[in-house]
Amino acid sequence: MLLSQIQSSTHVKAHAETERIVSESDLAQLKACAHLPTVTPQQRAMVETLETTAVLVDAEQVPSDVVTMNATIKCTVVGSANTYY
Repeated sequence: MLLSQIQSSTHVKAHAETERIVSESDLAQLKACAHLPTVTPQQRAMVETLETTAVLVDAEQVPSDVVTMNATIKCTVVGSANTYY
């Protein structure tokens, strides 16, 4: 069930601070994983909650400040030379 369909990335940005943003492809992968026999009822409930509360967008509409599945992010500790991936 798709609760939210966003037409423009500007509209997505307005929601970024108050709502979870999930790409349609990421949600499909999460829903498939939720049916695996090793998944706990709590994990299934988390996916169901995400499905009913998240702003659902096409992968191309995900704002650049939102981390998606299979993404690699780079974090640097402020005031340090340490970088983490």
